[in-house]
Amino acid sequence: MAVTSRIGFRGRLVTVMVTMVAIVSLSIGALLMLYLFEDEKARALEQLSLGEQVAEEVLERRTSLILSFCPGWTL
Repeated sequence: MAVTSRIGFRGRLVTVMVTMVAIVSLSIGALLMLYLFEDEKARALEQLSLGEQVAEEVLERRTSLILSFCPGWTL
């Protein structure tokens, strides 16, 4: 109680305002990090999907090339 009486009204007001600014800043930072994480996750899934399509096309072309050289083979 002695500390609050020494600080006074202005000191308590400044303390509350600084605390509120810190809480709002941390909340905005957390939301921004969440948004960026979700965006990065979506971008990674898109790149993986594209990579999968390219790999499948390469495998199909190589398979057809091999089978064109060896007509008696089947899969």
